[in-house]
Amino acid sequence: MIATLRAPPMHFEQLIRAHFKKRSVKILEACFAYLNEGCPIGQHEKWRAGKKNAGTGDASGASASCVGSPDEKKKKGPSRPPPTEGFKLTLRKLMPKLEAAFKANDETVDASGA
Repeated sequence: MIATLRAPPMHFEQLIRAHFKKRSVKILEACFAYLNEGCPIGQHEKWRAGKKNAGTGDASGASASCVGSPDEKKKKGPSRPPPTEGFKLTLRKLMPKLEAAFKANDETVDASGA
């Protein structure tokens, strides 16, 4: 992501910059969930929805974790394990660079008026 933001492919500059401006908050939310809350990689949207339902006392029985009931597992396939410590270590090192790249991108998009 960082390399693509720093040097977007020719003729796709506006598309790349707009894409990351729109999605940067969700990307960072997912990274924080992977680091701090043990959310399995690639499961952030489902995990976040389950967490909201659990926090509101929703009667649907959704849990805050990505691991659902046995019936849900049959429907959706196996759940993924939480991120490894090696992944978390790498992500911790990349987070400041990713945040800086998103900030620079937002400033570029805002300055260009796109």
